[in-house]
Amino acid sequence: MVSGGGTAGTRLTIPVRYTCDGTNTTPSFRWGAVPPSTAQLALFLFKIGPSVSGPGSASRVEATIEWAVAGLFPSIHEIPAGRLPHGAVAGSKRYSICPAKGEVGNYVFQLNALSHPLAVKPHFEANTLFRDVESLTVASGVFTSSYKRT
Repeated sequence: MVSGGGTAGTRLTIPVRYTCDGTNTTPSFRWGAVPPSTAQLALFLFKIGPSVSGPGSASRVEATIEWAVAGLFPSIHEIPAGRLPHGAVAGSKRYSICPAKGEVGNYVFQLNALSHPLAVKPHFEANTLFRDVESLTVASGVFTSSYKRT
């Protein structure tokens, strides 16, 4: 998967225009070939950070789904900035990259190739979709990024 000039496995800084400090729109995404058996694609944005734990507990890292898009046709290989392709459906959480002031937010964009299409309705619950997607994923790609809010 490629976005903003990066390639899978690279880490880039998210441009301000795609955050709550800018226009708060989705960045563009581009990716290459998907497996021929792909029936549908789903895209997730995870925020990675420390989990809240009690005194004396070991520190852990937690991933929360910030945003999701489903219903992407496997024939497309790009999502333009700020727009959804025909047939795509956004989940219930509004897109936003907005860590607390002074905080560095670490993010993972994950594109899943699914063996079967899922029927999704606008404002679907992203966590439920992710559970459904796990058993249908035939391949996936990730793109890591960060944004420091000043």
